[in-house]
Amino acid sequence: TMILIWKSILHKTFQMKTMNNNALLAFLFVCTFLLQGYGQKDPSKHQRLVEMKLNFIIEKTELDEAEKEAFNAIFTQYEARFHQEVWLPSRKIRNSIRAEIDTISVKSASDYISRFSEYEKLGLELKQSRNEQLLEKIRPTKVLYILYQEKRFDREMIERIRNKNNPKGKKD
Repeated sequence: TMILIWKSILHKTFQMKTMNNNALLAFLFVCTFLLQGYGQKDPSKHQRLVEMKLNFIIEKTELDEAEKEAFNAIFTQYEARFHQEVWLPSRKIRNSIRAEIDTISVKSASDYISRFSEYEKLGLELKQSRNEQLLEKIRPTKVLYILYQEKRFDREMIERIRNKNNPKGKKD
């Protein structure tokens, strides 16, 4: 419907003979800008979390510009692959288990456990590959510090979630 509205407006605009070229160009620019904004979605929770983690690690780690660039590229690629190849399929399995937890057969339970193990192995392989790539571009002492900051970020996020879910400070 939005496209039909824009089509109608453009058709009427082109029929007007008194409109000069600058006004037409300005109108087309505004239309293009609005259509781009209309089609874009807010970043996913995953994307926001990756961005927060990336910024946290960079802020806490003294990297020069070349190291930051290398880290950003390697980290972003790793997070995208991990999300697509490990996290999403594992989540799908967890949801399946949740739906049939009370009636699951022994065979299905065994299959789920095997599949989880395979995804955990893949996750470790991806992380190992990422670390090797980091070591090719960044000094080992800085890579170690990056890994330390990554764990620190994870702990702080878990603590935030825990505090958000339990605001009065009650122990579970």
